[in-house]
Amino acid sequence: MTPNRIAIFAAVTALLAAGGPARAETIRVEPGKWQVESTTSNPFTGPRTFSSTQCMREESFDPTKEMAKSAECRLLSHEVSGNAMTWTMSCQMEQMTMQAEGQFKSRGDSASGRMTMSADMGGQPFAMEVTWEGKRIGPCD
Repeated sequence: MTPNRIAIFAAVTALLAAGGPARAETIRVEPGKWQVESTTSNPFTGPRTFSSTQCMREESFDPTKEMAKSAECRLLSHEVSGNAMTWTMSCQMEQMTMQAEGQFKSRGDSASGRMTMSADMGGQPFAMEVTWEGKRIGPCD
């Protein structure tokens, strides 16, 4: 897996909290247009920042539902406490297994999180961290 593909995977994984129907263990957010900035840091590329906007139409979401859609990844554990969630997951990708643990916290109109990932790439240990910040910037278009 190339460093760019790993960075894209990390950014997409970090933004998996993109919406969906509410379930028992959800995180509350303020509906509207959100701006999300994520920074991926790894030894190959150093820090890289990605920014996106998305419309959140629901008042809550369940990140684990989005994670379960990935054929490559398996959610190992998760815990919701108030508007905070922690999780661990394992992803099988091109002859390597990546382990990840993350946390996400919503404050209604803003949110933040962090995920650390580790893997063995051809006998070389590899670590990556993704941090993200999001804020509601207005109503959806």
